[in-house]
Amino acid sequence: MSFTRIWDESSPADSEQVRYGAGRIRDFKSDTRERLLTWFPQISNINNDVAVAQTTPAAGKIPVAGSDGKLDSGWIPPYTPPQNDYLAIVSSNSGQTVSSGSGIMSFDYEIVDPHNQYDTTANKFTAAKAGMYKVTLSGSVTPYALVYPASGLMTYNIKKNGSTILNGGYLSISGNSTTYFVFGFTYTVYFNGNGDYIQISYTMDGCGAVFQAYRTLVVEFLYS
Repeated sequence: MSFTRIWDESSPADSEQVRYGAGRIRDFKSDTRERLLTWFPQISNINNDVAVAQTTPAAGKIPVAGSDGKLDSGWIPPYTPPQNDYLAIVSSNSGQTVSSGSGIMSFDYEIVDPHNQYDTTANKFTAAKAGMYKVTLSGSVTPYALVYPASGLMTYNIKKNGSTILNGGYLSISGNSTTYFVFGFTYTVYFNGNGDYIQISYTMDGCGAVFQAYRTLVVEFLYS
């Protein structure tokens, strides 16, 4: 449905309707000011206008809309997103050069680790709480060799308590030191909370490699 309204300047405005509309605006303004002053004690009333100094509602609660669509003085608790305290995010500020063969990928910079679950010396994550955890790895790698072009096959895995539990992927790398290859995975692992640990391992076959800086490992608790 559509309609068109034409403004006719030759017809005077209905003064009664204007007064009625102005009254409703004043009532709405007064009601709004009164409710805001009730909800937010920090608000000050200046020159008949509402000036908000702070907008923190009392007792950590927020106003809710009533059945009539207007703001009521009722309260509901604010939504608080769940906080995952059992979380470790580690990275590295420098590259890790490795030769052909196997080893453990290093992460020497802790971004988040409130329970000291990641050991940057042994490069291992030991869960402080039993349950399922999500393990996410991301990074990039370049070939490393005395003579270029170089080529080789890289695998990257998860080791739990010293034994491989996931072959995370295979990556055929070739070229020179400015050729970058991206790797990563997401996997879930159960930890008993009593010494279970994981490490990120690698195997290089055919040439060495440089794991570039800012490679990142995220281990976060999911559920018990």
